[in-house]
Amino acid sequence: MEDIILKRQLEEEKKLNKLDDELSNITDEYKQLVKAIPLEQILQNNNIPFYDDINKNFEETLKIKETAPTKFAKVIQDFNKYPKFAKINDILKKRDEIKYKYFKQLSSYILLINQDRKTLFSEKYMSKIRKLAGLGYILYFYTMPDEVLKNTLDENLEKYVTEIYSQNNFQTLKLNFSEILDAKIFDSELQKDKIGDLKEAISCLENYSYNSCARTLFALIDNEYMKMSETNEKTKRNTRTNQINKFIEKLNMQYYDEWWDKIKAFYELCNINTNIQNKENINRHDLAHGVYNKIATKEDCIKLILLFINMKYLRYVLNNINLLFEEMTNDLKLANFLIKELK
Repeated sequence: MEDIILKRQLEEEKKLNKLDDELSNITDEYKQLVKAIPLEQILQNNNIPFYDDINKNFEETLKIKETAPTKFAKVIQDFNKYPKFAKINDILKKRDEIKYKYFKQLSSYILLINQDRKTLFSEKYMSKIRKLAGLGYILYFYTMPDEVLKNTLDENLEKYVTEIYSQNNFQTLKLNFSEILDAKIFDSELQKDKIGDLKEAISCLENYSYNSCARTLFALIDNEYMKMSETNEKTKRNTRTNQINKFIEKLNMQYYDEWWDKIKAFYELCNINTNIQNKENINRHDLAHGVYNKIATKEDCIKLILLFINMKYLRYVLNNINLLFEEMTNDLKLANFLIKELK
């Protein structure tokens, strides 16, 4: 039974990845076409503000269609002087079609995984996952049960997890990042730097430099937390937490509720004030300020990497679901599909 379920999951994931690649490729094509048009000059010639965000430029331009139709017609006339503008319209139509298929497949995939967890993750197994999460080892990103873990005695759970993730020079942990670490093309210099930081953290782990590993991981984790909350770097942590709480509530799936609660509990434990920290637990402020009430260990680094993995997985779901709900407001076809699927 598990083999059949796994095969089905992989098939659905493959479909999702294919659509994701198509969407990424056509978006890149769209960006290249836009770059070939002197967008800033056209907008400035028509007294329309220019923004660094390409999408915002088009959104603001569309607004004047209703308020100043003559001005809008002049802008379109200026755009039409460039043959590639017509191709942009075709690209955007095609992109919308792929985007619809992608969101449809994403919704189906999330619902499938959620249902499979209900089928495969027994209460006995979940009790082990909860116990490990209480110790800082968060494994909620699993889509299939770990058969050995399922049969491991509670008192041996921590030992099993540290051994399985430490063996072969942390090979299992690195497999989770293989796609990221092998990236050759980057969306931005920031993305390139973040991947460089991840490589550095893994290198520190391999070379027993656990304090350095933990410090780097905390920076990466904080960045994931910010992205998950869809806020900026100046937003306070409590505000970010409340924002994610709203996203989780909107998702309305019990497993994800519990998943987020475990992430939040461990993340907050790691960020508690140094003067009241538990000396047995790794602490971000302690490491950042060199107090070292708690020296980082291999186990601490494994916990932080798992926290980072969980945040990345959950962020992917939440960010896409939020985008999906935004698209629903402008796409009746997509809204009708979701209403039908999420009954």
